[in-house]
Amino acid sequence: MTRNTIFTITALAALTTNVAAQNNGLMQAITERDTAAVRHQAMLRSDVDVTDDYGNTALMIASAYGYDDVVAILVHAGADVNATGRIGNTALIVAVQNGHTDVARQLLDAEALVDVANDYGTNARELAMGHGHRDITALLNDVPVEVALATPVLAF
Repeated sequence: MTRNTIFTITALAALTTNVAAQNNGLMQAITERDTAAVRHQAMLRSDVDVTDDYGNTALMIASAYGYDDVVAILVHAGADVNATGRIGNTALIVAVQNGHTDVARQLLDAEALVDVANDYGTNARELAMGHGHRDITALLNDVPVEVALATPVLAF
């Protein structure tokens, strides 16, 4: 098994384990893909960026399952598209890992950052290429590379 395969299996296990058993109405509605309940729960909350036991946000879970309708509700409700979970994954990274092109497109439209690396040093672009997701790779390659400067540029 490659490092990316092990990483993906671990990430999926973390996303799916024990979510249904939680006492969180929003998380439960997401796992059941109950859009009416998700919409209702999102309206009741001031913060839709709740997390599960593994630090995954509601948006990350919807992205992992490929629930584009649920992702749309959460983004509209103000979910942080660039929030990171316990191992540094973003909703975009999780969507890319699982090959969900439509979800990735929605997250990009909501200004998700492409080149944010997780704790393993991998970003969405690398995952798309590594997993052979050609449509997602093309989509991500249309986004300019984000450059983060570690030190300020000095003008002379």
